[in-house]
Amino acid sequence: MKALSIRALLILGFLLFGSNSLAEDKKKGLSASVGLIVGGVSGEGQLDAYGGKKRIESLDEKPARYNYDFLFPEVQLSYTFQNNITGYANSDLLDGSEIGVSYLLADKTRLSVSLPLSLGTSGEVWQDPYLTGENRKKIGAKLDAAINFSLDNIWGSFASISYDYQDLSIKNERSGESLTRLTYSEIKQLRRDSQSHNISSSLPPLSFSNNLHLIGELSYTRANAEGKANSFTAHNVGLTLVYERRFFEVFGHISGGTTKYNTLNPVFGTKRKGDFSAIAAGITYWKPFGWNNSSLELMVASERNNSNINFYDTSSDSLTTSFNYHF
Repeated sequence: MKALSIRALLILGFLLFGSNSLAEDKKKGLSASVGLIVGGVSGEGQLDAYGGKKRIESLDEKPARYNYDFLFPEVQLSYTFQNNITGYANSDLLDGSEIGVSYLLADKTRLSVSLPLSLGTSGEVWQDPYLTGENRKKIGAKLDAAINFSLDNIWGSFASISYDYQDLSIKNERSGESLTRLTYSEIKQLRRDSQSHNISSSLPPLSFSNNLHLIGELSYTRANAEGKANSFTAHNVGLTLVYERRFFEVFGHISGGTTKYNTLNPVFGTKRKGDFSAIAAGITYWKPFGWNNSSLELMVASERNNSNINFYDTSSDSLTTSFNYHF
């Protein structure tokens, strides 16, 4: 899929924007916003089929640098009924587009269930990422099933916990077939069809003042792939500092974690593992230029994935700005 980790950082940043967004009581009736997101991504790596290098000459060569820009409209709609049930639909780059329903309990806990609107659609991956000396072909990675359950503002504490499930299939998979030294059994170990489970939580914020808050986050991911060399577990921790002042809201974020794969990678003869790190910062300006019901956002993010196998090293840097009108 396209720039998943960068998008996850963008989701985090913009979810933190908005006055009391983690515990906001929805107004009865219809609410909506429309906007436009503009940004760019610059990265290095051998695996990004969206903006990466088609042809590589060696599995050991230095990752090529790539750049791409994007412009994307966003629309968010919700309707809250008298019984505190809210139906919502979001179509934007940041949350991947979803439709869902939430219920606000008496203790201010919000229970939500959502499905991505991208079900049945495809991202892009290399058909055989290990092909050298020829142009690699792009194929679709289809999201066959997915669901999210979340509890936000648990007992009015601002704490949250969520569970995500995804079933991803890749048609016309050819990973490793260009490497004649691999056996049929070893090639099967590289298959990428997978089911993944993610549990993430944020802790109640540590407040230094009415305007300054520190939030801790934890996440655990387990992916079961058809090819056992692509099955893994991952652990991540993060800290986010949020500051609010009149019409401005600012945040800074750092996170890191480890990923461990289950079995030996037959291409490189070792078991794959990696370390992840990311930093992000952003600012929201409410009522820019005196325009009521509007917001202007700016965010920068940088991430690094360092693997014990150089072929899997990746890095990405992004700059994103967004203008939204709320009504």
